[in-house]
Amino acid sequence: MTGGPAAYGVGASSGGGGPLLVAFAGLPGVGKTTLAVRVGAALRAPVLPVDPVERALGRYGLAGDVPAMAAYGAVAGLAEVQLGLGLSVVVDAVNPVASARGLWHDLANGPAFRCG
Repeated sequence: MTGGPAAYGVGASSGGGGPLLVAFAGLPGVGKTTLAVRVGAALRAPVLPVDPVERALGRYGLAGDVPAMAAYGAVAGLAEVQLGLGLSVVVDAVNPVASARGLWHDLANGPAFRCG
């Protein structure tokens, strides 16, 4: 991954009025959180950052690739609940590997976007 943060938005079309899933991806320190907070405020949507979940897992002695991916899975689960309620969601995460980025694609193609 290079450069600044990237945002991938999926969900309802701009005129559809349904929930949106906006996932920011990029290297640490490039401004993902700043943008995620601003977009979340503009959409009146919860912002779900992965970093605090990873830190919480670390406090319980869980570190490495598997717990890091578990943090992404936990945030994806929370996002799915919010989308299922008809709320847009903004995800703030580095998304360093294809499997992490794939979570958001899978979520966008899941039942939360087919129920409306």
